[in-house]
Amino acid sequence: MIGVFAFVFILAPTITGVIMGFEKVTTPLLYRITGSKLTGRPDVKITADSSKKQISPDNALRIAANALPGVTPFNINIPGPTDAYMIRCRYPEDLTPGGRSLVILDPYSGKVLFAEGSRTAPAGTRLKVLTRAIHTGDVFGLPSKFFGLLVCLALIAQITSGLRMWWLRKFKKSMPKTD
Repeated sequence: MIGVFAFVFILAPTITGVIMGFEKVTTPLLYRITGSKLTGRPDVKITADSSKKQISPDNALRIAANALPGVTPFNINIPGPTDAYMIRCRYPEDLTPGGRSLVILDPYSGKVLFAEGSRTAPAGTRLKVLTRAIHTGDVFGLPSKFFGLLVCLALIAQITSGLRMWWLRKFKKSMPKTD
């Protein structure tokens, strides 16, 4: 009976897991379903300029916060001579701890090369983010993580009871009949 009741709840992480696991196939499908276009983050290579000094990480964080008003930058890479600053940001309503907003800056000029916030991202991107939030239990915070734990326990109970029933049936067949 646990399996019957848990089926719907086990199905959600299964479907979202398949979507995440086969991203190369499912991501274009999500964009097609929503009628949006993939913006994709550009592969940026910077020409090293030894005559110029890179902007400081603090300035890069300020520029990123201005590029996407309302975000809190929380992760920054320190670029090499031919790399750009990549700054991860989070809006207060973002469902995931990792945020889903990104700003890429030229490390010498501070020019914004790419900025995509979760508020203005294409519908396909937002659906992809929602899928991950549902799968990881971030969608409603701690209550959904606890619910996810219960679903995992139900799955373990289902596997254990299924193996037990199989084992008992197999054991019963191998026993000689006595009258």
